[in-house]
Amino acid sequence: MAKKAVKKIETASVPKVLKVGVAAGVPPEEKRTYTYDDRSYRSDVLIPAYACIFFACVAIHCVVIGFFAPIAILALVVCAYTLLNTFVAHAYPRVIELDATSISFESFGQKKVFALDKLEQCSLRSAGNSGHLYLRIAEKNDAGSGRGTHARYFIDTEDSVDQDGNPAMELKDFLLATEERVDPENIRVIARKQGR
Repeated sequence: MAKKAVKKIETASVPKVLKVGVAAGVPPEEKRTYTYDDRSYRSDVLIPAYACIFFACVAIHCVVIGFFAPIAILALVVCAYTLLNTFVAHAYPRVIELDATSISFESFGQKKVFALDKLEQCSLRSAGNSGHLYLRIAEKNDAGSGRGTHARYFIDTEDSVDQDGNPAMELKDFLLATEERVDPENIRVIARKQGR
């Protein structure tokens, strides 16, 4: 019986790309600005918010006249949540600025600045490999009493660009590296390290 020739399948190993600079969690020396694309911001944030204003008015009218009141109350709760996130909590930043010492988030004219060396929380959740992020960020209080500055943001790095017109995926990498620096014992950070 003749021996069958066994072909060796050679797989080309793909070298890992080492992240440097902002992508590796090193703040830039010059300020970098990431801006949500106008069309995407309009369709993702503004249109839903303005639609919620309309539906909230309709829901209030339905509750007052007793027409489908339980459903109208549920719709009113959803609208209120969306409007609070958009106009009160400013949870959808239009512009994110990053420099050597701080990161800032701006939405509807309100800007919140966080010092990178005073961060006590940078908790990041992403939807798979997409650029959609949920960020909880908090800064230590210098006075020592109570919580310092804190906020939560829904960030879309796929639809945001830097000042050169490049996608803002390095911002996602920076936030992931910052989370690893600030909270190395976080279970998501540990899982990411083991997955490398």
